[in-house]
Amino acid sequence: MLIQHVEDAGRPEHVPALRRQMRLLLEALEEEPGMRPEDRNRLRAIASESTDPADHENPASRSGAAG
Repeated sequence: MLIQHVEDAGRPEHVPALRRQMRLLLEALEEEPGMRPEDRNRLRAIASESTDPADHENPASRSGAAG
């Protein structure tokens, strides 16, 4: 979503740097042994271009689970 926003704002020159930052974030997540799997999955989703980073809804609440 951030990349789409940057492109919509007419600043495509920033896209390569954003993609690199997302790649570095995902690589760092894979190397973090103490992170809970659900936290790692949430960060992966946020780093993807298809997820809105402003969506702070708890993934468990979407499935109806108590949280």
